[in-house]
Amino acid sequence: MLPPLPLSAEVRHNLILTAREALQNAVTHAGATEVNVVLQLNADGLEIVIADNGVGFDPANVAKPGNGLSNMRKRMESIGGILEIRSQPRAGATVLLKLPPH
Repeated sequence: MLPPLPLSAEVRHNLILTAREALQNAVTHAGATEVNVVLQLNADGLEIVIADNGVGFDPANVAKPGNGLSNMRKRMESIGGILEIRSQPRAGATVLLKLPPH
């Protein structure tokens, strides 16, 4: 169980929308049969990890440039957070949302 973590409405809003986009991408684009979500609170802050076993992709070479990944990054940056995307073709994807302590 995570301890209480007071977050502003803006931070909560942007975290939820970014996580929702990552989950939507796993469902819509990845063809995943499994998605794991892990929340961790430690000295480095809050981390949300969303990992799927889908088709994966090369983050540096996204075939259809859209606003999804860019918007996710902008949302996290707007609240002082970091978005990391780790993926390879045929190896699933992991999206890491990092929010340092406030």
